[in-house]
Amino acid sequence: MIDIGCCGHTDSYLAISQMGYDYVELSAQQIMELTDEEFSEFLKLYKKTGFPCLGFNEYCTAEFPLVGPGSNSDACREYAQKVCERGHALGIRSIGIGAPAARILPEGYGKEQADADIIQFLRYICPIAEKYGIMILLEAVHKYLCNYLNNTSEVLALVQRLDIPNLKIVLDYYHEEVMGEDLHALSYVIPYTRHLHIAANLPMRIRGFMREQDIPEMHRLMEDALKAGYDGGISVEAVRDNVYRDGASCQQYMRIALLNT
Repeated sequence: MIDIGCCGHTDSYLAISQMGYDYVELSAQQIMELTDEEFSEFLKLYKKTGFPCLGFNEYCTAEFPLVGPGSNSDACREYAQKVCERGHALGIRSIGIGAPAARILPEGYGKEQADADIIQFLRYICPIAEKYGIMILLEAVHKYLCNYLNNTSEVLALVQRLDIPNLKIVLDYYHEEVMGEDLHALSYVIPYTRHLHIAANLPMRIRGFMREQDIPEMHRLMEDALKAGYDGGISVEAVRDNVYRDGASCQQYMRIALLNT
């Protein structure tokens, strides 16, 4: 059975823990905004509650670029180190590298140089993460958010090229849908996929929590993934402010979609 999670922040952690999800996926950006004292206080609550955080999404802001001018600076490396340290304290298994604001290339910046930038980044964060038993999961992000690594095939090619043991993929059905990819022709990437994200593609490309009308498609997607050998979890990654209104019902719809898969 596929475990179901919800992406959120520390301020919604308790609420998500009571909605029926199997785990939470916390925002690395928000975790990193906490002072050491604030993180320590959350860690106490986390250990007392016992509801697991299995990974981080939202790796970083534009302040720590993955590609382009300013990438791979000392500050970027220090950030990577601290993300992994805080993730280890929470017992996470993976860190998703989407971070669209950190991968917007300026006009005229070549793809070959951008590839060199992100390869350098991956080659220093993966060993750091490996020390803590953490997987680094690269993600395709749609073209309306950034202009680098927008397609699943591009991400897969990079992961295969580097062949780093703890570098795999988070497959996000929302981004693939916005990019016009065939959601039922993704079996080729499943052997490299360690986590799934999903969201309802609402008007203006807003990420919504899954609705009752989404159940048949979710069911089919999960059947596709399982047939291709997938054995990880799936998290809903939606507009976080709506979690209190739509989070619990989304969990129920996702459970229904997973029945008999």
